[in-house]
Amino acid sequence: MDDQTAEVQVQGKTIHLKQPRSVALRMDIWTAAPTTPIRAWVAALAMCWQSPGKPKTQYAKCSFNVPFFGGQVIEELSERGWTATDFQTAGLKAYLLCISGLTDGAQVEEAENFSKGTEGISPD
Repeated sequence: MDDQTAEVQVQGKTIHLKQPRSVALRMDIWTAAPTTPIRAWVAALAMCWQSPGKPKTQYAKCSFNVPFFGGQVIEELSERGWTATDFQTAGLKAYLLCISGLTDGAQVEEAENFSKGTEGISPD
């Protein structure tokens, strides 16, 4: 497998994952994760899913709203017997695949160093 594909096992089935081409979609998922991580992870799972049994919920019909879309996918997969552990395991793997390549090490280092000059400054 290359760095844009992955596999995850859920309930004895292999789900093949492929990173979506749309950078905008991947950014939407990335920015939703801090406030609604499980919903963002499950949204990523649905977007990356390349195997039979892909959720029928459509992103566009959810007004391109990642948390709403992820919640709808959770409901759909729950009806199939998926558990919280299934969502966490498969969702996180898909999320990491989905956001891979959005930033590089230099960007992360720059962001980490951005606030170094503010140490010791009182907000008062």
